[in-house]
Amino acid sequence: MGFSTRSTAELEVIDPQVEQLDWTICGVLIALLVFLPAAMGAHSAWAEAIGQFLALGALVALLLKLIIRPDQRFVWSWTYLPLIALAGYLLFQVVPLPVSVIGVLSPQTVSDRAKLFVDLPAAFKPSSFPVSFYPFGTWHGLRNLLANIAVFVVTVNLTRDAKYLRALLWAIAIIGTAEAVLSILQMATGAKGVYWLYPSELGTTPNSGSMPQHNFFSQFVNLSSGAALALVLCGIDQTFRRHDYTPAEMWEKLRSSAIRPVYILLPMLALNAAAVFVSLSRGGMIALAGMGGVAALLLAIRGGRRGMGVAGWFGAMLVVLVFAIVMSSGYSIIESRINSIANPRDRYDRLQMSKDTLEMWKQYPMVGIGRGAFRYVFPRFEQLAEPSIELIATHAENEFVEWLAEVGVIGSAIIGLFAAMVIAAFFVAWSRLERSGDRPSESDAQTKAGGLLAIRHGRSRRGREHGGSHASSLAIGIGAGLAAMLIQCCTDFAPEFLSVSCLISVFCGMIVNLAFLRRVERGQITPGSHDLPPSATLLRRRAFSTASLAVALAVSAPLLLQSIRAWQGETAWQRVDSAANALFGRDWKDPDGDAADVKRYADAAVQAVPGNVYYRYWRDLYLEYALDRNLSPAERKAAITPLCEDLQTAKLLCPTFGNIYQQLGYWEYALLDEKESGAREIRLGVWLSPNDATANLVAGGLDADEGHWDTALDHYRRAIYLRGGIEEIFDDLIHYYHRPDLLAQLGGDDLRLLHLAMDALHNQSTGTSSTEPNTTKPTTVATSEPGDGNMENVMRALQAHMDAVIVRNAARPDATPEDQAEMALLLVRRHELNESLPYFDRALLREFSRADWRLAYAQALIALDRDNEAYPQLQTVVREQRWNPIAQDLLEQLLVRRATTKPAPLLR
Repeated sequence: MGFSTRSTAELEVIDPQVEQLDWTICGVLIALLVFLPAAMGAHSAWAEAIGQFLALGALVALLLKLIIRPDQRFVWSWTYLPLIALAGYLLFQVVPLPVSVIGVLSPQTVSDRAKLFVDLPAAFKPSSFPVSFYPFGTWHGLRNLLANIAVFVVTVNLTRDAKYLRALLWAIAIIGTAEAVLSILQMATGAKGVYWLYPSELGTTPNSGSMPQHNFFSQFVNLSSGAALALVLCGIDQTFRRHDYTPAEMWEKLRSSAIRPVYILLPMLALNAAAVFVSLSRGGMIALAGMGGVAALLLAIRGGRRGMGVAGWFGAMLVVLVFAIVMSSGYSIIESRINSIANPRDRYDRLQMSKDTLEMWKQYPMVGIGRGAFRYVFPRFEQLAEPSIELIATHAENEFVEWLAEVGVIGSAIIGLFAAMVIAAFFVAWSRLERSGDRPSESDAQTKAGGLLAIRHGRSRRGREHGGSHASSLAIGIGAGLAAMLIQCCTDFAPEFLSVSCLISVFCGMIVNLAFLRRVERGQITPGSHDLPPSATLLRRRAFSTASLAVALAVSAPLLLQSIRAWQGETAWQRVDSAANALFGRDWKDPDGDAADVKRYADAAVQAVPGNVYYRYWRDLYLEYALDRNLSPAERKAAITPLCEDLQTAKLLCPTFGNIYQQLGYWEYALLDEKESGAREIRLGVWLSPNDATANLVAGGLDADEGHWDTALDHYRRAIYLRGGIEEIFDDLIHYYHRPDLLAQLGGDDLRLLHLAMDALHNQSTGTSSTEPNTTKPTTVATSEPGDGNMENVMRALQAHMDAVIVRNAARPDATPEDQAEMALLLVRRHELNESLPYFDRALLREFSRADWRLAYAQALIALDRDNEAYPQLQTVVREQRWNPIAQDLLEQLLVRRATTKPAPLLR
């Protein structure tokens, strides 16, 4: 199933040494493609380091082949230039430049750094700085980019001979199906970890094979399905070259050896597609549908009046297989997941995130914020529609806008140029055959392509084969896989990981070569001569290959060393996390010496990766947690001072990391008595991270200390919505500031928060409060002297405020069932039982399963002597909550009451 571009002379005597070298290169490349997904998707530093080493190994093997055999040409492609330019551009982003130069390229970068470095000691202030806000992340992106460039160059050079292209396609198809089968087996057996050994992050059944997340899995499997589809289409084109076979001829074709691989590939495709659906990745499902649509459209256009031909029938068989597997895997769950695509109350809004990212890009349009800096710059621009959970957006959930924001217009133009070249090559490879009068003769095509293209060109409608194209068929499959990737990139960021990006690089390299092979098929170009070049040419080629190898090793050596250090740092930090988690469970009391382990391993991680701002920030924070609680103020100040100095230097690593500022500000304000600088740092922290709960807690305490209660309550309220830090805030208002009267203003119209505030006040008034100041991590600065207030009056005022909110909410046309139930319960408390019943009815009509509402409804009916109506309500409660003693007792009393004439007191 394939073709070759070797000349006839070369085919007569195949050079075994060249063949062995080529298969070695192919083997290294396949080993890379196997390792990356198997190593948990290569999302860890150790897997990335090994993956980068294998990519370099494939490139070194190619260059060694060219040194050993200089008679073999290095395949040049103009697509190399934009990739080299992009690597140079990322290097430019990390090189420190004078402020005047940065000011021309990105004035906002200079302005932001000046604002953020206002309290930086003069000794630390830099005279030059890079474009990137986080050079460590940019270096990481550069290492991965160079690995992908190596894979692309090797693919272009290797797959010029189509048997290696076919081998790679088979390898990719098998790897993707293995991932799909692993995912299905893990789900079928209820595995709680990847490979049944390594626990998943959420502790649930892994539905993403060996990948860390189902979106990465679906993107990888969809790309692999493109390889399988390419082989299927090529097999069909090789077997069926016209559309008017008789039944006997069709049967003979279906039994031929050429079509047998298709019978293996179709179930593989079906498993891949079913695994994407079962993984519940909505983006993957949409991309898979787009992939099928793109393939069908390209086949229909290429086929002209004949349409998709036999491929259409095989496509229908594939749809039936996928449907059967999906139906056996739980269709209702998949259907509900698909329906949730239109749910506006999704956990976060991808569209809003893309809009916010574009707003960020507008601040740094030309050169961007730096590759890999997104997670530390984006929080300032993120607008949460419903800030009900604290999120750390590490990526934009849209690969296109993230690249635009990180590399700016200049970098995006370079990427766009490369994409345009690949797309142009795809259309050349996919293009329809010319009219019969323009086609080369069969003998010409065979002579130019080495006689193995296996393409017959005929003009009659019957008895001869039509001019199918293997290059075109392969391009359709590969192009459909890339189309699925592009569709899913609108909602995901899987190409950030080597397991997916290297697969994309291989596909792009194949497209470039398929365009060349398509031109050979059409007789537009002739493969180069394989005669031995002159010795001077051989000498020049060997010198070029040797120099290229030296450059590749010189560039890669320090970058691979960075990757190894990142691996060491990650290993040390895993031990830090383990020891810190144990200490959190003991409130950082240290009988087992875990605090010493935290310091030792955190120092090792920072020493291995000094540019990692995350390690440095958390090391300082953990060291503060581990300080002896019995230290005097002077001793604590002496211990905190070096930590503050270290955080000042951490600003240089990533000046937009808001956590540094809020933590540094808290220490300076509350512990070092540096009020003015501490207040500035705290405000910078909440400016950089407005959706960080701790930053809002600290800023709220600062505003409260300064008497700015409106802004303080805004910060407190946002902190509650983000994380639910209610106890700390109530503790500040009741215990520190003695301002319980502000709880009603804090709650606003949020009944859940108002109920919690009322509970806190009740506990305070009865002496049962369990809230204590949090001493394990900072909450607020909270240093004001207590005020005064009458607790009973405060509680009455809060209750009146709650009642007014309940009445107002219930009167709205769009009142929720919760609003109706709250109104009913309010009327019961006011002993207006008859008036409460319609509200109970409306609430339970929309929320049938709320047993607590139904029980209160039954109690109101009993109090009104409407036992016959209360009885079925109590039965429903008991049926749903057999453990409910109140409902059980009421039901028994009601039965007794029915049997006697003397009523019994029933309300509780």
